[in-house]
Amino acid sequence: MLQKYPELDTILCYGDAAATESVEAVKAAGRNSDDFGIFACDGTDAALKYIASNDVMRGTIHFTSVAKQTFDDYEAYAQGKDFSQPVFTDTVAVTADNVKDFLN
Repeated sequence: MLQKYPELDTILCYGDAAATESVEAVKAAGRNSDDFGIFACDGTDAALKYIASNDVMRGTIHFTSVAKQTFDDYEAYAQGKDFSQPVFTDTVAVTADNVKDFLN
């Protein structure tokens, strides 16, 4: 992608695994600069570390605990709560401004 589209300055990935691999590809191509950004979702430790170190990965989406939400919703369902409407999971955009709140 970097060779075919030399003007490319942003990569969006569905998942931090592909994004963190893209970080390494961008570095190998010598394109890691303040003018390049990689964004994804998952909020993995690897992505958070790249964001915190002001690397070319600029942001990710952190999901709240789906396991806890599932457990809580199951308990509520068992107690008679109506789940005829979709259940949504909260998300938080993680950038250099708030990444320290998510690092272990």
